[in-house]
Amino acid sequence: MAVAQAASAATFPKTESLDTFEGAAENPLSDGGKFSKLAWVASIGRVYGEGFGWVPKEGGEEATEANADGAYWNPKEFTGPGVSVHMYAENLKNYAALWADTTGAGSKNGYRLRVVGLGKTNYAFKLVLEKWVSGTQTVLAESGEVLFKGLSHNNVVGLTDIEGKVKAWYGESEAALAVEVEAADSTFSKGYVGIEGTNENAYGETQLRAETAEPPVHKELPEITTPPEMPAVGVPESTSNGTWEYEPTSFKYQWERCNAKGNECVEIVGATSSKYTPVEADVEHTLVAKVTGINGSEGIPARSKHTSPVKKAGEISEFGLAEGSHPENITAGPDGNLWFTEYGAGKIGKITTSGTITEYSLPKGSEPLGITAGPEKEDLWFADYGTSKIGKITTSGTITEYSLPSGSKPFGITAGPDGNLWFADNGTAKVGKITTSGVITEYSLPAGSHPAGIAAGPDGNLWFADHGTSKIGKITTSGTITEYSLPSGSEPYGITAGPEKEDLWFADNGTSKIGKITTSGTITEYSLPSGSKPYGITAGPDGNLWFTDESTGKVGRITTSGTITEYSAPKESGPSGITTGPDDNVWFVNWGSSKIGKITA
Repeated sequence: MAVAQAASAATFPKTESLDTFEGAAENPLSDGGKFSKLAWVASIGRVYGEGFGWVPKEGGEEATEANADGAYWNPKEFTGPGVSVHMYAENLKNYAALWADTTGAGSKNGYRLRVVGLGKTNYAFKLVLEKWVSGTQTVLAESGEVLFKGLSHNNVVGLTDIEGKVKAWYGESEAALAVEVEAADSTFSKGYVGIEGTNENAYGETQLRAETAEPPVHKELPEITTPPEMPAVGVPESTSNGTWEYEPTSFKYQWERCNAKGNECVEIVGATSSKYTPVEADVEHTLVAKVTGINGSEGIPARSKHTSPVKKAGEISEFGLAEGSHPENITAGPDGNLWFTEYGAGKIGKITTSGTITEYSLPKGSEPLGITAGPEKEDLWFADYGTSKIGKITTSGTITEYSLPSGSKPFGITAGPDGNLWFADNGTAKVGKITTSGVITEYSLPAGSHPAGIAAGPDGNLWFADHGTSKIGKITTSGTITEYSLPSGSEPYGITAGPEKEDLWFADNGTSKIGKITTSGTITEYSLPSGSKPYGITAGPDGNLWFTDESTGKVGRITTSGTITEYSAPKESGPSGITTGPDDNVWFVNWGSSKIGKITA
């Protein structure tokens, strides 16, 4: 059995027009012949002579005739945009055929190009292009009679464009033809290549080509799109692709672990998608996302800026108050400190990010609940449930209070987009507004309402949680109210604007769920473990939502897609209010143990 080694692959520029074929680069398939300027990416092999000799690509194994009807299969897959195949055949009184099989060697799913000799002395033949699906053949097109009249390819007569599939041809002699065929659909984008011959005189060999544009070149670097300044263990990170010239058709990703300055990076094994969740080994290291654009050729990888060092999420520190203080809510102040209410002690407290506490006493009978930074960024405002007042405290501790009507029980409070303070009156079923000079206006809710938490929404309205009627409400700054019903048994308390500035998130104490509501009123809820009673909620510094669970004594984190992680606070805990601190940690108050807590985000 005579065999010959397949020609080695060569790389040429992108295909040019037919007029440029003559005098172009050497045809890698033939000895001294000429063909188009192609980017040949793999030499598949040859079959000729009695016995169908087969020479596979380097590293492949010699095939046997048993593979599929006398066809011989290259064991390597091929890929690439606009993959084309090239066939060179001799002695066309007989035939050879080329297979591009999309699902595996011999599965007969794909295309076959046959060169059919017509049995004439003048070497007439025709080309037949077939599509195969699960072994069933459909003839897509066939050429008319092709006849050589001389050595020039311009003298080949009758070769027609069969449905745009035949892209190039070259007649080297009266007994030889080279044909390049390109499929128009995606079935040629991946598969196996095989070749058939009919008798000892038939000869053929194949190569495949991926049409090569210039390799992709990045114009803008990829960016780690989750907050890169605060990566934490267990908090998913993701990267953009950046922007590229010579449009990539796909991307390859690799995350790297680097030192604190973003140097000495090593690849993280298995971190090869656009998303990565830091692990313990990443703590105190920075992360880099490396993105490579691919369009048949790989571009030079583009590397994102490094993140800040990864920290361990969920580490809790607590700072004690006097027994019975029962802190209820907490907010970040305009002075870089955290400010909180003490329902049990009748005080307003301040804590630095290092844990130093200062307290300011309120009048007898005070039971402060909600607290918020004022719109003028100079003071704090609070809701005094016990004395039916709205209070203001400067960052130096000066207190002013404004009385509400008899029976009022102000609960939550927030700064509105109109420069006023807005509060939820749990006792009189109203939502109220107070100017910074103390002028009060109230708007009535339906009977049975008990509004609790209130927050400014991304749509310029105020949103509140009504645990009395199981609703989430919206009020415009002019006082128009709209309410959205929750499932039976719901008792929403805390509410906050989401980190994506598109919706509101709330804590449903009655049904053990965290909920999301769009500004148009569409509600989605995510279940917590049985027995949970979520209470407070805030947008965290890490792009997630953080909440307190007063029943299980836990602080939880929920991603905007609904993935929940919970962290246990110390014994006798009953965490309630929660906020993001100026130090990029999450701070909460622990009603049960009378402590102020900090948890790394």
